[in-house]
Amino acid sequence: MVNVWAADITPLLIEEIYRAYYNRVPKWRKEKADKLRNVADRARSVGAWILWEKIQEMTGLPEDAVFNLSHSGKYVLCACSDRKGVQVGCDVEMTGALRMSVAERYFCPSECKIIRAGADEKEQAEWFYRFWVLKESFMKATRRGMGLDMRTYEFAWRPDGIPYMRKQPDEYPGIYLCREYELKQGDARAAVITTDDEIGGDYKKSDLLKKGCMNMRQLKTKWADNINEKNVLGEYPRPLMRRKSYVNLNGVWKYAIKDTKGFPKKMNGDILVPFSPEAALSGVRRQLKPDEFLWYKRSLPEEIRPESGSRWLLHFGAVDQCAVVYVNGKKQGKHVGGYLRFHSMLRMHCKKKEIH
Repeated sequence: MVNVWAADITPLLIEEIYRAYYNRVPKWRKEKADKLRNVADRARSVGAWILWEKIQEMTGLPEDAVFNLSHSGKYVLCACSDRKGVQVGCDVEMTGALRMSVAERYFCPSECKIIRAGADEKEQAEWFYRFWVLKESFMKATRRGMGLDMRTYEFAWRPDGIPYMRKQPDEYPGIYLCREYELKQGDARAAVITTDDEIGGDYKKSDLLKKGCMNMRQLKTKWADNINEKNVLGEYPRPLMRRKSYVNLNGVWKYAIKDTKGFPKKMNGDILVPFSPEAALSGVRRQLKPDEFLWYKRSLPEEIRPESGSRWLLHFGAVDQCAVVYVNGKKQGKHVGGYLRFHSMLRMHCKKKEIH
């Protein structure tokens, strides 16, 4: 029987957690991960192998068992069989926009026809990814990869909704079982194809940080245990020129992480400034990806009085790497350069005082 497992590798985007798991994988897997430039790609490479090791621990499968790995976005997938000599291939893909030009280039005409028959572009995109993960799974099961012409095999669906191969390459005449899955959050599709005589039911969800893998224990100092959110690092940027009107803005802010520019409609939660989102003390424990934008937001305290024409300097100790400051929705300034101090001048003309 073939069983299918999926896991979320988001925790591995935190450097200290990634390093702990990286040290567990074989040398060849380390070398493979080291060749990847993107942080998320390295996390997926290590996470996929950790998932396989965890499955071995829980099921007792031997090291020479037949298995296949796949990863996309925040997910890793593993399909494994308890039989020797069978073929197993799996694929997971984050869903997105319709890629009709790709379908027209690689898919069979009948498959393109099914995609175009979708009621709208969203449904058409869903059909595209259903075909894509099935075709990718078959290529991996045969170990041919892109060397196998994707037009030489064709998929369709039985009345009960299970996919099957309506046409197969001449060199692969065997009986192949197919299964497809929609991951729980609905943002990814997955499929498995095998010559085994059975595929288990729904995929199994695995937590990489729970029993069967390394449990991470957060180490704290005595100062971290006694931190006061209302008085966090009450430093002053220029101690010799301290003003009575000075107000420290360290403390609880709202934050949001987006993959597009523009004001967030909804914030994700609280973050303790000045700690970065990767740090445990921030309360977020989330590494910012290269293509993401981090937003901070808070209202200024009552000590900052909006007297007409009054001026305030908003000091930043450091922002890594680029920062744009908005007050009441209006752009106040921009700065480029990590670990450098900068400030922005505020003119108060209204009672609303909100910083982004």
